[in-house]
This record gives sequence, C-alpha cells and structure tokens, in this order.
Amino acid sequence: MPNPYGLVVRFCVTDNPRLLSCPHRGSENWQRLYSQRTSIERWFALLKEHLYMDKMNRRGIDNAFTDVMLCLITFLAGTLAQLKIEHQTCKAA
Repeated sequence: MPNPYGLVVRFCVTDNPRLLSCPHRGSENWQRLYSQRTSIERWFALLKEHLYMDKMNRRGIDNAFTDVMLCLITFLAGTLAQLKIEHQTCKAA
C-alpha cells in the first residue's frame, strides 16, 4: 500500500548537520539562539579589538586565564564608568 504523502525519507540530524539543523532554521527557537550567538560574537570582537585579547603573548593556561580576567575586569569597569557618566548627565539635564 503506497504512502499517501509520497516518498518519505527519514534523516538523522547528526548525518548532515548543515543540511538538517535542530532546531529548524527559521523557527522561533532557532531565531532566539541565533540572536544570542551574534551578541556573544559581537562581545568577543569588542574584547579582541579594543582590549587586545587577541594579542596574548604569554604561554600557559594560567597566564592566559589571568589575561582574560584582566580584559573582562577592564571591560566591566569601563561599562560601569560609562553608565555612571550617563546617569549623571541625565540628572543634570
């Protein structure tokens, strides 16, 4: 007895993840994950370009961890300073 839908082929997502993605491309869950990923990529680009995280010359995981932590602390301190300045300008206006 033939299938009313025609030829039905079942694929495993792990066979070809570029062709068959999970969650499906264009779905609401896919869009949410994609926007999170792009925001993280922008943040990494900022750390690499402006805080020179891509120019680490020291060897060893401990030294790399220290350099990354210093970059993150610098980023957070700059963000807090910027928010404080914006808050003060809003009060003055």
